[in-house]
Amino acid sequence: VAAMAAQPTPPRLVFASSVSVYGPTRQDRAPRRASDPVHPTDHYTHHKVACEGIIRASGLQWTILRLGVVPPIRLRNIDPAMFEVSLDARLEYVNTRDVGLALANAVSSSAVWGRTLLIGGGPSCQMLYRDYVGSALQTMGIGRLPASAFSPEPYYTEWMDTSESEALLHYQRHGFGTWLRDLRRQFGVVRYLVPLVRPFVRWGLLLRSRHYRSMLSLRLLRWSPTRP
Repeated sequence: VAAMAAQPTPPRLVFASSVSVYGPTRQDRAPRRASDPVHPTDHYTHHKVACEGIIRASGLQWTILRLGVVPPIRLRNIDPAMFEVSLDARLEYVNTRDVGLALANAVSSSAVWGRTLLIGGGPSCQMLYRDYVGSALQTMGIGRLPASAFSPEPYYTEWMDTSESEALLHYQRHGFGTWLRDLRRQFGVVRYLVPLVRPFVRWGLLLRSRHYRSMLSLRLLRWSPTRP
Protein backbone atom coordinates (compact mmCIF):
# COMPACT_ATOMS: atom_id res chain seq x y z
CA VAL A 1 0.00 0.00 0.00
CA ALA A 2 2.82 2.41 0.85
CA ALA A 3 4.56 1.67 -2.46
CA MET A 4 1.32 2.30 -4.36
CA ALA A 5 0.66 5.57 -2.53
CA ALA A 6 4.21 6.75 -3.37
CA GLN A 7 3.65 6.49 -7.13
CA PRO A 8 3.27 9.74 -9.13
CA THR A 9 -0.11 8.41 -10.25
CA PRO A 10 -1.23 5.98 -7.54
CA PRO A 11 -3.02 2.90 -8.92
CA ARG A 12 -6.43 1.80 -7.74
CA LEU A 13 -6.63 -1.18 -5.39
CA VAL A 14 -9.13 -4.06 -5.47
CA PHE A 15 -8.74 -6.18 -2.33
CA ALA A 16 -10.09 -9.71 -1.88
CA SER A 17 -11.40 -10.07 1.66
CA SER A 18 -13.77 -12.68 3.09
CA VAL A 19 -17.26 -13.10 4.52
CA SER A 20 -15.54 -14.80 7.46
CA VAL A 21 -14.70 -11.37 8.95
CA TYR A 22 -18.23 -11.32 10.44
CA GLY A 23 -17.43 -14.35 12.61
CA PRO A 24 -19.94 -17.09 13.45
CA THR A 25 -23.38 -15.56 12.95
CA ARG A 26 -25.67 -18.59 13.27
CA GLN A 27 -27.59 -16.79 16.02
CA ASP A 28 -28.26 -13.78 13.76
CA ARG A 29 -30.80 -13.38 11.01
CA ALA A 30 -29.37 -13.91 7.52
CA PRO A 31 -28.23 -12.55 5.14
CA ARG A 32 -25.14 -10.54 6.03
CA ARG A 33 -24.79 -7.04 4.62
CA ALA A 34 -21.61 -5.10 3.96
CA SER A 35 -22.50 -2.61 6.70
CA ASP A 36 -22.81 -5.30 9.41
CA PRO A 37 -20.13 -5.11 12.14
CA VAL A 38 -17.13 -7.39 11.76
CA HIS A 39 -16.10 -9.87 14.46
CA PRO A 40 -12.74 -11.51 13.64
CA THR A 41 -12.10 -14.72 15.58
CA ASP A 42 -8.77 -16.17 14.39
CA HIS A 43 -5.50 -15.20 12.70
CA TYR A 44 -7.03 -15.36 9.23
CA THR A 45 -9.96 -13.05 9.98
CA HIS A 46 -7.91 -10.65 12.12
CA HIS A 47 -5.48 -10.38 9.19
CA LYS A 48 -8.30 -9.60 6.74
CA VAL A 49 -9.79 -6.93 9.02
CA ALA A 50 -6.36 -5.36 9.61
CA CYS A 51 -5.72 -5.22 5.85
CA GLU A 52 -9.11 -3.63 5.25
CA GLY A 53 -8.27 -0.94 7.83
CA ILE A 54 -4.89 -0.19 6.22
CA ILE A 55 -6.52 0.13 2.81
CA ARG A 56 -9.29 2.46 4.01
CA ALA A 57 -6.72 4.74 5.63
CA SER A 58 -4.35 4.69 2.65
CA GLY A 59 -5.74 7.60 0.65
CA LEU A 60 -5.84 5.34 -2.44
CA GLN A 61 -8.86 4.62 -4.58
CA TRP A 62 -9.97 1.22 -3.30
CA THR A 63 -12.74 -1.29 -3.22
CA ILE A 64 -12.99 -4.27 -0.86
CA LEU A 65 -14.70 -7.43 -2.07
CA ARG A 66 -15.68 -9.87 0.69
CA LEU A 67 -15.91 -13.28 -0.93
CA GLY A 68 -18.15 -16.20 -0.05
CA VAL A 69 -17.16 -19.89 -0.38
CA VAL A 70 -14.99 -20.27 -3.51
CA PRO A 71 -13.98 -23.91 -4.07
CA PRO A 72 -11.35 -24.63 -6.74
CA ILE A 73 -12.52 -25.96 -10.09
CA ARG A 74 -10.22 -28.97 -9.68
CA LEU A 75 -9.83 -30.66 -6.29
CA ARG A 76 -6.24 -31.77 -5.69
CA ASN A 77 -7.00 -33.39 -2.35
CA ILE A 78 -9.63 -33.45 0.36
CA ASP A 79 -8.58 -31.14 3.19
CA PRO A 80 -9.24 -32.42 6.75
CA ALA A 81 -10.43 -28.85 7.48
CA MET A 82 -13.69 -29.86 5.79
CA PHE A 83 -14.63 -31.54 9.07
CA GLU A 84 -14.26 -28.29 11.04
CA VAL A 85 -17.45 -26.83 9.55
CA SER A 86 -20.73 -27.68 11.26
CA LEU A 87 -23.29 -29.34 9.02
CA ASP A 88 -25.93 -26.70 9.81
CA ALA A 89 -23.61 -23.77 8.93
CA ARG A 90 -25.07 -21.43 6.33
CA LEU A 91 -22.80 -20.81 3.35
CA GLU A 92 -22.99 -19.08 0.00
CA TYR A 93 -21.17 -20.71 -2.87
CA VAL A 94 -19.64 -18.58 -5.63
CA ASN A 95 -17.92 -19.97 -8.69
CA THR A 96 -14.25 -19.10 -9.09
CA ARG A 97 -14.94 -17.88 -12.66
CA ASP A 98 -17.54 -15.47 -11.31
CA VAL A 99 -15.10 -14.17 -8.70
CA GLY A 100 -12.58 -13.53 -11.47
CA LEU A 101 -15.21 -11.67 -13.46
CA ALA A 102 -16.18 -9.56 -10.43
CA LEU A 103 -12.54 -8.60 -9.87
CA ALA A 104 -12.03 -7.76 -13.55
CA ASN A 105 -15.24 -5.74 -13.80
CA ALA A 106 -14.34 -3.83 -10.62
CA VAL A 107 -11.16 -2.53 -12.29
CA SER A 108 -13.13 -0.84 -15.07
CA SER A 109 -16.07 0.30 -12.94
CA SER A 110 -16.51 3.92 -11.90
CA ALA A 111 -19.03 3.12 -9.15
CA VAL A 112 -17.19 0.71 -6.82
CA TRP A 113 -14.46 2.95 -5.39
CA GLY A 114 -14.69 3.52 -1.65
CA ARG A 115 -17.21 0.67 -1.33
CA THR A 116 -17.15 -2.66 0.45
CA LEU A 117 -19.10 -5.25 -1.54
CA LEU A 118 -20.15 -8.83 -0.83
CA ILE A 119 -19.38 -11.36 -3.58
CA GLY A 120 -21.46 -14.53 -3.66
CA GLY A 121 -23.44 -16.67 -6.03
CA GLY A 122 -26.81 -15.17 -5.11
CA PRO A 123 -29.89 -16.66 -3.44
CA SER A 124 -29.79 -19.85 -5.56
CA CYS A 125 -26.30 -20.58 -4.17
CA GLN A 126 -27.27 -20.22 -0.50
CA MET A 127 -27.35 -23.57 1.28
CA LEU A 128 -26.39 -25.42 4.43
CA TYR A 129 -22.98 -27.04 4.65
CA ARG A 130 -24.58 -30.51 4.87
CA ASP A 131 -26.01 -29.99 1.37
CA TYR A 132 -22.80 -28.50 0.00
CA VAL A 133 -20.41 -31.18 1.25
CA GLY A 134 -22.95 -33.97 0.82
CA SER A 135 -23.53 -33.09 -2.85
CA ALA A 136 -19.78 -32.94 -3.50
CA LEU A 137 -19.10 -36.32 -1.86
CA GLN A 138 -21.98 -37.96 -3.68
CA THR A 139 -20.76 -36.52 -6.99
CA MET A 140 -17.34 -38.08 -6.33
CA GLY A 141 -19.02 -41.43 -5.63
CA ILE A 142 -18.08 -41.45 -1.95
CA GLY A 143 -21.49 -40.69 -0.47
CA ARG A 144 -22.44 -38.61 2.55
CA LEU A 145 -20.40 -39.09 5.73
CA PRO A 146 -21.89 -39.40 9.24
CA ALA A 147 -22.62 -36.26 11.22
CA SER A 148 -20.27 -37.44 13.98
CA ALA A 149 -17.32 -36.64 11.70
CA PHE A 150 -18.13 -32.92 11.65
CA SER A 151 -17.68 -30.20 14.23
CA PRO A 152 -20.77 -29.18 16.22
CA GLU A 153 -19.34 -25.67 16.75
CA PRO A 154 -20.62 -22.60 14.83
CA TYR A 155 -18.57 -21.65 11.78
CA TYR A 156 -18.00 -18.32 10.04
CA THR A 157 -19.56 -18.92 6.64
CA GLU A 158 -22.84 -17.12 5.94
CA TRP A 159 -25.44 -16.11 3.38
CA MET A 160 -24.96 -12.62 1.96
CA ASP A 161 -26.96 -9.84 0.38
CA THR A 162 -25.21 -9.55 -2.98
CA SER A 163 -27.82 -7.39 -4.71
CA GLU A 164 -25.56 -4.31 -4.71
CA SER A 165 -22.45 -6.10 -5.98
CA GLU A 166 -24.40 -7.87 -8.75
CA ALA A 167 -26.01 -4.60 -9.86
CA LEU A 168 -22.57 -2.97 -10.14
CA LEU A 169 -20.43 -5.86 -11.40
CA HIS A 170 -22.77 -8.26 -13.26
CA TYR A 171 -20.76 -11.34 -12.40
CA GLN A 172 -23.22 -14.05 -11.26
CA ARG A 173 -23.07 -16.43 -14.22
CA HIS A 174 -22.46 -19.94 -12.80
CA GLY A 175 -24.55 -21.73 -10.17
CA PHE A 176 -23.62 -24.53 -7.78
CA GLY A 177 -24.53 -27.10 -10.42
CA THR A 178 -21.64 -25.84 -12.57
CA TRP A 179 -19.13 -26.84 -9.91
CA LEU A 180 -20.72 -30.28 -9.52
CA ARG A 181 -20.49 -30.78 -13.27
CA ASP A 182 -16.82 -29.75 -13.12
CA LEU A 183 -16.29 -32.39 -10.42
CA ARG A 184 -17.97 -35.07 -12.53
CA ARG A 185 -15.74 -34.22 -15.47
CA GLN A 186 -12.65 -34.20 -13.27
CA PHE A 187 -13.31 -37.65 -11.83
CA GLY A 188 -14.58 -39.06 -15.13
CA VAL A 189 -14.73 -42.87 -15.20
CA VAL A 190 -13.08 -43.00 -11.76
CA ARG A 191 -16.50 -42.21 -10.27
CA TYR A 192 -17.72 -45.57 -11.50
CA LEU A 193 -14.76 -47.38 -9.94
CA VAL A 194 -15.08 -45.72 -6.52
CA PRO A 195 -17.91 -48.09 -5.39
CA LEU A 196 -15.43 -50.98 -5.59
CA VAL A 197 -13.26 -49.39 -2.90
CA ARG A 198 -15.83 -47.08 -1.26
CA PRO A 199 -15.59 -48.59 2.27
CA PHE A 200 -11.82 -48.04 2.32
CA VAL A 201 -12.09 -44.51 0.91
CA ARG A 202 -14.77 -43.58 3.43
CA TRP A 203 -12.80 -45.07 6.32
CA GLY A 204 -9.67 -43.20 5.22
CA LEU A 205 -11.60 -39.93 5.13
CA LEU A 206 -13.27 -40.50 8.48
CA LEU A 207 -9.91 -41.15 10.14
CA ARG A 208 -8.82 -37.67 9.00
CA SER A 209 -11.56 -36.15 11.16
CA ARG A 210 -10.47 -35.40 14.72
CA HIS A 211 -14.13 -35.43 15.76
CA TYR A 212 -14.66 -38.95 14.43
CA ARG A 213 -11.40 -40.17 15.99
CA SER A 214 -12.48 -38.70 19.33
CA MET A 215 -15.84 -40.46 19.08
CA LEU A 216 -14.10 -43.78 18.31
CA SER A 217 -11.78 -43.33 21.31
CA LEU A 218 -14.76 -42.79 23.63
CA ARG A 219 -16.45 -45.91 22.30
CA LEU A 220 -13.30 -47.96 22.79
CA LEU A 221 -13.04 -46.73 26.39
CA ARG A 222 -16.63 -47.78 27.05
CA TRP A 223 -16.10 -51.21 25.50
CA SER A 224 -12.77 -51.93 27.19
CA PRO A 225 -12.99 -54.56 29.96
CA THR A 226 -12.91 -53.27 33.53
CA ARG A 227 -9.63 -54.00 35.24
CA PRO A 228 -9.67 -55.53 38.75
